[in-house]
Amino acid sequence: MRTRVKRANLSDKKIHHRGELRWIVYYPNPSGGRRLKKRFTKKSGTGGAQEWLDDFNTEVESSGLENFVSSDERSAINEYREKLQEAGISLREAIEGGIKRRAVISGSAPVGETIKRFITLKRRAGIGERQMSDYESRLGRFGDAFGERVISTILVEELDDWLLNLTDSRTGKPISDTTWKNYRSNLRTLFKQAEIWSLIETGKNPITKTQAPKRGDSEPGIVTPAQAASILANAAPEIVPAFAIGLFAGLRRSEIEQLDWNNIQFLEKPEGEKYGTIHFKGKKLNQWRDVDIRKTLADWLQPFRKHE
Repeated sequence: MRTRVKRANLSDKKIHHRGELRWIVYYPNPSGGRRLKKRFTKKSGTGGAQEWLDDFNTEVESSGLENFVSSDERSAINEYREKLQEAGISLREAIEGGIKRRAVISGSAPVGETIKRFITLKRRAGIGERQMSDYESRLGRFGDAFGERVISTILVEELDDWLLNLTDSRTGKPISDTTWKNYRSNLRTLFKQAEIWSLIETGKNPITKTQAPKRGDSEPGIVTPAQAASILANAAPEIVPAFAIGLFAGLRRSEIEQLDWNNIQFLEKPEGEKYGTIHFKGKKLNQWRDVDIRKTLADWLQPFRKHE
């Protein structure tokens, strides 16, 4: 026995909706349940109720209700088919990609909220104050520009435009290549964390595809022994120990700034090439470190050494 096909029908009743005369087509719900309805401003002709009704019933009779494609859906397919072909994307890929992207967006978060969460995490992880200040400054500026945007919707070209148009807040001039590199590095860390939190799709981190500066402002030079001696000989006495530690022990400026004489321990007698130890907290790993004091550094520090 052949199953009776449920058809759509045009209501004999005309209704007034917001001052306009309208016709209604009632049609079966593909998911079951109550019938659905669609309103039209005219009964016949292109785009009219009768045309839509005839298309619906023809489609249902030929392929079944579960396979019905509405005129609106057919219109969308026709409108975007050429664009999809040019992009080399099938209709299935476009639909699946759209559904996946919508799911990511719905589970994502605004840029401003993500930055606050990131800063809180890094503070709890014990990141050094200097690095935290850098995060807050650079990411804060990014948040000013994109704070309300959902982070998963930020595009590569938007990030490139923002980075390339950054200016020095004091001079108004374009930022240096080194500053550009530092901003990009902080954004890479932020977006990587967003990826870990599933706020952006895995493998779709946009910052990795942005333009990186081809070179820094200048390559760091190597100071010769004669140049080092000249620097120290001409430096103000109160900063000679700091300069000497930087030159001969390799500590960063931020690490030197935290030192006092309690961090510098001299041996009563040299042990080979070791004359003492500088005990300090490294900024990069936020861990305590010891650096040996060799003879050259010891000779520069001894005149300034404070005896208890």
